[in-house]
Amino acid sequence: MHYKFSKFAKNIIVICLLLSALALAVGIYNGYRVKSTSEQIHQVMTEEKVNREMAIMILTDRQVDLFLGDEFYVFFGMIAALAALVFLTLFARTYNYVFGLSAGLFCLLSTFVGGLLIFYLLFSKKMGNALAADQLSGQRVKDDWETWVQNRSKSTKQ
Repeated sequence: MHYKFSKFAKNIIVICLLLSALALAVGIYNGYRVKSTSEQIHQVMTEEKVNREMAIMILTDRQVDLFLGDEFYVFFGMIAALAALVFLTLFARTYNYVFGLSAGLFCLLSTFVGGLLIFYLLFSKKMGNALAADQLSGQRVKDDWETWVQNRSKSTKQ
């Protein structure tokens, strides 16, 4: 975790990491169910020598629990949760605003609450200390030496 984050920001990032990891675990389990359902359908297709629709009907007549219809959402959720984990890790290590926005977007897609928390963190003034916020905006507090050199160079030009 980057040292410029406040304690509140660190807590939010950890919560979002846990939520995204949980969403990825659920996605992996659902991916396993999609794969096992596909294997069951393929097995009935080769045994009975029928097409896919007939194999599904045979399996439903046998009262087999099939996981059908949500394949796209399962894989989309897995990719979104994995991307959220990657961008949250990059955001936590680099304190980069672009990584934070990307993490917020992918957290919003994978875990809605996590995305709202990250966007709240980004757009509130609670992300880090004041010096870090000034450095992000391009304005930095000058020390005495820099102030003296800058004032001296201004006075010599006039």
